[in-house]
Amino acid sequence: MKFDTDDIQELLLADESEVVALLGLAYLVTVDSPRDLLKAGRNGAFYQSPPLPLGNKLEPPLRHNGLLKAARRFGKEWGNQIKRAICGNQELYAQERKLAARDAYILVGSVTATIAAHVPELAAYVALLNYVGILVVRSGLSAFCNTDFDKLFSE
Repeated sequence: MKFDTDDIQELLLADESEVVALLGLAYLVTVDSPRDLLKAGRNGAFYQSPPLPLGNKLEPPLRHNGLLKAARRFGKEWGNQIKRAICGNQELYAQERKLAARDAYILVGSVTATIAAHVPELAAYVALLNYVGILVVRSGLSAFCNTDFDKLFSE
């Protein structure tokens, strides 16, 4: 999966529940076998009723309980290692202070690269790590590091 600066900007502006849902989706396709995904889909895990019309042309935010559960699984499995990789990393804190909001995509990339370098088991899953980077940049490094990782995915 390829992310460009427009994708990152859109995700930075998206509802947090949408980014978490996409993180859950990215996690599912990296850890579950196709057989397990097919079974879960057949059992309704990926079905969600369409939102009620609101009378406006705005798209409703993506909210999906099955994907939220997958994001929580990811947080329980990898949250501590990810926090160890980025929290207290003075280079990231310095970069966060230096960069303007329009350059947030650079910080997302730095967070992604830092996690990949410190948690090599996740290095192959760049798309998954980009979603984590987006959540980190949205909240700010200090806020992210002072929150339990799985609490980021509360309903």
